[in-house]
Order: sequence, then C-alpha cells, then structure tokens
Amino acid sequence: MNEYKKAEIIAKAKKQFDKDFFTEGYIDIISDDKHLEGILAKIDTKPNSRILDLGTGSGYVAFPLALKYKEIEVVGLDIVENTIRRNNEVVREKGINNLIFSSYDGITIPYENNTFDAIVTRYALHHFPNIEETIKQLQRIVGEGGQIYISDPTPNKIDNKRFVDKYMQLRDDGHVKFYTKEEYIELLNKYGFELENIFISKVRFPRVVSDNYYKLMKNYEEEIIKAYDIEVTEDKIFITEDVLNMSFRKK
Repeated sequence: MNEYKKAEIIAKAKKQFDKDFFTEGYIDIISDDKHLEGILAKIDTKPNSRILDLGTGSGYVAFPLALKYKEIEVVGLDIVENTIRRNNEVVREKGINNLIFSSYDGITIPYENNTFDAIVTRYALHHFPNIEETIKQLQRIVGEGGQIYISDPTPNKIDNKRFVDKYMQLRDDGHVKFYTKEEYIELLNKYGFELENIFISKVRFPRVVSDNYYKLMKNYEEEIIKAYDIEVTEDKIFITEDVLNMSFRKK
C-alpha cells in the first residue's frame, strides 16, 4: 500500500470517528460490560506498570482501566484530536492522576523503545493501513516480557471470500481488513510474541439500510450471509461478528 492510500484511509477514519465517538448510537455499539470486564481481567496491571490503549477512541478501555487500578499509568492514543482533547478534559474534571490521552498521525507510534509494560487495543486494528508495520512498532515500544492484548472482529470461518470486509467498507470509515486468528498468530510470532490465551465474544453492528447492502449480498453464497446473522428492519441492517480476544507475550 502506497503512502497516498495510507493517508486516505487514515483521513476517512479520522473524519468519521470525529463525528461518532460521543454519539449515543456509537456508544451503544461499543458498550459491553461483560466484554470489558473480560479484557480488564486479562491485562497486566502490576503496580507501577505503564499501559498503552492504542486506538483508544472515547477511552472506553482507558478510563475504567485507570480508575480500577490506581497504581498503574495509562496512556490513551488515537488519531482523532478533538476526542483526545475531550478525554483530557474529563481527566482533569475528575482528577484522574494516572491517565493521559495523546494524538498521533496514525502511522508512527511516538514512543521510545521499551516504554510500556502492556498494550491493549479494542475494535481498532482493522482500521490500520499497515498491520505488520504497526505490530513491528508495538514490538519496539513494549518491554521484554511485555504483553499485547488484541480485541477485534474476525471473519467467519466459512467466509473465505471476505464478504465481511466488503460489507464493512460500504461505510466510508477507513475499514481495511479483519484478520483471522491464524493471521494474527503468524504475524505476532514473526515479531517475537507467543499467544497466551484467547476467548471469543460477539459484536453486532447496525447500519442505515441501503441498496448497496442488498447488491453486495447478491454476490455471495446464502450460507455466508446466514453465518453473520444479518437482520434487516425498516431502516437498519445488522451484522453479527465474532471477536477475537487474544493475549500475546513478548519472548
């Protein structure tokens, strides 16, 4: 992928999520108390640990992580500057001393080697234009024995034609690709990480229904469509996706 295409993807994501992050509809989509608790329970939270929440958005993971574990430091990183400013305002208003939010360009993660003890990213990696370069940078900034915790949707096992990516790309928000468990393991192993544990959850995405979704679905086998439990109401179309929740450890 060339630099122009990378910049285009980042710009699309930034534009859409600048609108979305604090809307009621978006918050409803990403909110899942049981899922959040499952993630928080798996993240390394030893006293004095420094943890990065990559693609933090509205701070759905970062805020409860910092509030629950007072003896760690949490950094939330995202491309949407307006959201980062709002998050930091909340930090100041609530007097949270172990949390800070920062913005970046979506390409170069702006931290020194071995800065973090753990990195968590939820519902974000499918927007990154170069996943391998991202993992390479995460390997650099997490210390020896450090953790990367990934939570992101994945294609259904029978979806070898990647219908789900075409579907998600109909919303112009910089969606690049959902990755399989095998793709993640191969990539993380390449950069010195081993899979520790995994659990599967689900997420249901609503969209405003349009003819584009019907046209797309006509190009794929019925069993693939059914596997995503697609439901159409008067004005919405829903898709249900499996979510990989994986902890990797740096060797």
